[in-house]
Amino acid sequence: PKPQNPTAKIRFINLSTVKYIILKMKYHILAVTLLSATVSAIKNVAVTRTVDLMEAGSNLIVFNTDVQFENPTSESHYYYTIANDFSWSFVALQVLGQNPNGDTNTPFALKYEEVDSLPLSLAQMGNLTGNVLVFKIELPSKDTKTLSVNEFHKDRREPYPKVIRVYEKQTVELFESKYYLSVYPTDSCTTIFGVNQNDIHFKSHDPTKSSSVSLVYGPYNDIAPATFE
Repeated sequence: PKPQNPTAKIRFINLSTVKYIILKMKYHILAVTLLSATVSAIKNVAVTRTVDLMEAGSNLIVFNTDVQFENPTSESHYYYTIANDFSWSFVALQVLGQNPNGDTNTPFALKYEEVDSLPLSLAQMGNLTGNVLVFKIELPSKDTKTLSVNEFHKDRREPYPKVIRVYEKQTVELFESKYYLSVYPTDSCTTIFGVNQNDIHFKSHDPTKSSSVSLVYGPYNDIAPATFE
């Protein structure tokens, strides 16, 4: 059986003096009840989550999540979640979607708000809300089937170890789930870490595939709601 609720840990040294990166897994149990019987009108069809770890000189990193979803009952809102473990680093959210006027050339910003609870249609996920930040995204039309969400985080790359000798290279680590954390079931999801392959020192879990500038985990299929690993 697949282990439940580990989080991915990435270690790499200060980007101004990059030598290597360590990709490691740390098991962390969330107080979440996973309910395979959860009923939801919305279903994620394909999700791609990417983060660029090669940008030098910045303590701000952006997790981009592109979501394609089905909405057969024309729900007016999509609920997006971020693990509460990362609330300390979370700065802002940007949500882009399809322009209801049909303009495909201009990004269209969607309205959203942070909320404390989920709607009745997701009542079975109630135990999750204490462990995540929940954002209620307004869908401009019943034809909206895609979202592009940018999560901005500050200081997510933590020094490891906290104290080093003057002549040692400082490493940092990043925790992130290899699955898309969602209140909805997900048909397929892929997580991509942008990183120079020559800088990789160790991976505790091999990626599905890799290139000179990325590690790719997935696509993983049939992901249950609230899966965080």
